[in-house]
Amino acid sequence: MSHLRKGFLMGVFVLLATPALSQQDLSPVQIRAVDWSPTGNQLALGLQSGTIQVVQPDSSSIILELKADSDTSLYALDWNSDGTQLAVGRSSTIQVWNIETGVLLYELQQQTESIRALDWHPAGRLLATVSQDGFPNNVYVWDVASRENIFSPVVGDTLAVAWSPNGNVLAISKFGEIQLWDVTSQSQFQTITTPEYVVSLAWSPDGRRLASADTYTPESSAVRIWDTTSGALLDTFEGYAAVVTAITWDPLGELLVSASYDGTVRVINVMSDSVVATYNADGIIFDVAYSPYGGQLAIGAPVRADMAAMQGDSTSVTQLPVQIIVPDPSPERLQAIAAQCGAPLTVERGLDAAIAAADYADVIAQIDALPAGTIPPACAADLRAVAAAMQGQ
Repeated sequence: MSHLRKGFLMGVFVLLATPALSQQDLSPVQIRAVDWSPTGNQLALGLQSGTIQVVQPDSSSIILELKADSDTSLYALDWNSDGTQLAVGRSSTIQVWNIETGVLLYELQQQTESIRALDWHPAGRLLATVSQDGFPNNVYVWDVASRENIFSPVVGDTLAVAWSPNGNVLAISKFGEIQLWDVTSQSQFQTITTPEYVVSLAWSPDGRRLASADTYTPESSAVRIWDTTSGALLDTFEGYAAVVTAITWDPLGELLVSASYDGTVRVINVMSDSVVATYNADGIIFDVAYSPYGGQLAIGAPVRADMAAMQGDSTSVTQLPVQIIVPDPSPERLQAIAAQCGAPLTVERGLDAAIAAADYADVIAQIDALPAGTIPPACAADLRAVAAAMQGQ
């Protein structure tokens, strides 16, 4: 790598991680990564100190804490598909933990510095990771059964990777483009040209669209949506005052959430091309994550009470170093969540028309009265959260 190229790459990471602060200035409890388990009853937090906390959102309690052996920063984490294992990106090491027992199962050595991103395959058999250094091979695809690197596409200067929902395609970003790779054939089949560096990627739930967080300078930051078949640009959302650090789709494919370095979270309705909610946190936000059925959003920073809601949504204040909110609650969102998990007709009848705020208490009571196993606990939690937010409006 030339000095110019390396300098630019390092400059991007300085921009992302510390435009006004050094790493040492960040609080040890600053959240670098947050991810909801597929079961929905646990939330994993990766702290600047290197500590991992697994929390129970319903009770606002920490149920598991995994401390780093040394002062090792943490930048990324991701659950496997059944919610039993958690992959954690540290310096040049990827750790895989059994969350049920709190035991470190194994480590994967990438031989390069600072694991900046990782994404577990939807089927759980592969793990894609990105390191800061290692140009032009800083992307690894691991077979977690054999613990071997089976594929390392030559891309260079990569900051983000993301598996398609069906697991057939791996999206990889670099300066000026997003590459789509067929992992079975280990070949690139699509190039999407971007105007800037792509620092975060997120597939829509149907796999037809890919959102990117792009930046070169804070003022040029934007969120773009691309057609994954043609590579065409579908939409652009601009007007950010700082680097966009993370983006995520809601599981229904209607809302796209962006977080930025200045502590701002935007909830964008992609159907109407409008910002339906804005949140302002006391501090940097590096990550956001939706619950499995799309009722709740975890923000890796406290939300300021005086600026919590601008569009009438509800904020759930906890004692944890993370904020859990209900973006854009509505009867339609209750209906959509109920449809996802096959909620029984008794619940659906309570949602099929505009209902008064007082009636949402009955909806919550119906959900609580369902026999165990009727619907997934994660769906029940999201239904309760949205109903409670509507009740409070």
